[in-house]
Amino acid sequence: MLSVRGAGFTAMEMLLLAACLFVLVTISAAVARGTGKIRAGIGASGLFAIWFLLVWELSRMGLFEGARGDARTALTLAVVVPLAGALLAGHLIGARWLGSLAPGRNPGAAHLYRLSSVVALAAWISEALPAWVAVPVGLGEPLVAILGAALGWRGSRLPAWWHGCGIAVAAFTILAVTASGSRSAYFFTLYPLVLIPAFLAPISIMLHAWGMIGRSP
Repeated sequence: MLSVRGAGFTAMEMLLLAACLFVLVTISAAVARGTGKIRAGIGASGLFAIWFLLVWELSRMGLFEGARGDARTALTLAVVVPLAGALLAGHLIGARWLGSLAPGRNPGAAHLYRLSSVVALAAWISEALPAWVAVPVGLGEPLVAILGAALGWRGSRLPAWWHGCGIAVAAFTILAVTASGSRSAYFFTLYPLVLIPAFLAPISIMLHAWGMIGRSP
């Protein structure tokens, strides 16, 4: 089994933290570009940074660890509360630019942070995760990212079926952990891997939802 103190742990942690930083920078830049106000971008990144820092600190404290009796409830709240707030804000704002949260001209590039989910495959190879969890997450998330970047290469709107597939993969990532908890997906409840279901997957659902808002006339 993969050592939580070895080189594998450090590599996973650096990759996932880089993915989280990518999310914060992307959202900040997109909001600043969409509103034409740098302060708005800084404010948006600040709000999402608070979300991330809370998840980061709680995960390092072991609050989401599957062996805890209240771990499932804690993880569910950490996902649902901020995600619901972000979706509600997006619905109330109703701004078309929410659908273009991406660096440059490619709207699919905003999801490139999902490539970091390949760490699930490394955990599977190390016998830390079962195949039914690691393969859909480790292959599905990067595939959505690559496909989105390819579809949005010319800056066109991303199709509804891609958003649907992306939401399904992200939802599976979350439910695979919250449903099984201390059983087969136990390693997914530990830091740093828990950053995927607790922060990155909810962010994916949010971006897809905002992308669907951007598609509406």
